[in-house]
Amino acid sequence: QRRKGAKKMKRFILDVFNRNLNEDEAQEYFKKSFMEMGDEEKSYYIGSEDKYLKFFLTLFAIKEKASIRIHFCNYKKATKLLFDAKYSQIRLENLLRAKSITCQEDIEIFTMLSFRDAFGVQFAYRIYFSEICIYIASLSDYYYIVYCKDESEEIIKRMAIKFGLCLRGLL
Repeated sequence: QRRKGAKKMKRFILDVFNRNLNEDEAQEYFKKSFMEMGDEEKSYYIGSEDKYLKFFLTLFAIKEKASIRIHFCNYKKATKLLFDAKYSQIRLENLLRAKSITCQEDIEIFTMLSFRDAFGVQFAYRIYFSEICIYIASLSDYYYIVYCKDESEEIIKRMAIKFGLCLRGLL
């Protein structure tokens, strides 16, 4: 039961597609996890990942000094996903231990992991921007669910458009 006077959060799907895919389209698009793809296949997904990265970096910049909490579900896999990345093992371990975002590099790591490792797992990676009341969780298959209060909705909508992402409302 909600507290008296508490506002309900609005829910959206943040995606690179402006509609739900039909079954055939989804089978083709989601047939492999990021780790199973070849370099040519990965290039398309990295372009989509970059859109999400810009989206998250902009949210981070809005309230850079505010508390931004994160949650990672699979620490061992995180190490494997970043083995060829520019991020050090120590940086990743510190981020996983702290469970909060403190710099742009943390946002980059969060985006990479939440986009590449959420294949088949919902809510595996979550980020909460407390100052602007925006909660985002990775869903399986390369998209996110966004919860926000009315006052943050316009921010989210403008940013999605700016970075070539689509925001679809949920009931």
